[in-house]
Amino acid sequence: MRRSHHHNRNTVIALSSSFMPMAEITRRKAIKAIVSRKADLVVNPKTLETSTEVIPGIPIKMIIYRMITKSPGEPKLHNGNKGLKAIIRRDGHRCCYCGCKVKTSVSLSHPAYATVDHILPRAQGGKTVWKNLCCSCLRCNQTKGNKTPEQANMPLLRKPTTPTMILMERMHRLIESDDVEMFQNPLF
Repeated sequence: MRRSHHHNRNTVIALSSSFMPMAEITRRKAIKAIVSRKADLVVNPKTLETSTEVIPGIPIKMIIYRMITKSPGEPKLHNGNKGLKAIIRRDGHRCCYCGCKVKTSVSLSHPAYATVDHILPRAQGGKTVWKNLCCSCLRCNQTKGNKTPEQANMPLLRKPTTPTMILMERMHRLIESDDVEMFQNPLF
């Protein structure tokens, strides 16, 4: 099974004090949070054992903020090009209808040109939110038009997710891993 989201190996999962994933942050920001006593380093993902200090030899994969008790909810989708790129990246540069590899470096009229589609069209009340957007090749987007996938007889190959759900999946992979080495491997 292909991964639909490729994360930066130098990022850290930041959890709220209620253990909900909030964001992916840089290692630098994670270290600053630990040093300034705003967060603790997770040294064992299975037990969520923490340390108040950065420990040499223990990679920084996950931190828990001390004072943040709830998740900020669904992350805001940026307007414009940045938001479109985030959707295309989340979907692994694959069309959610036909599965073809989409491209951003081809002509705007090329059938495999990457577009972002409203699953429930705006004309039918669809919102511009993570769960209502998917990566689509130009051909599928034009074929679907202002119809729902059901109306166009074009079922989605996968359900769209929010970045928070992606972080939850990453966190669970760390916690459920039988291989403690994976957590300690800086390339995970």
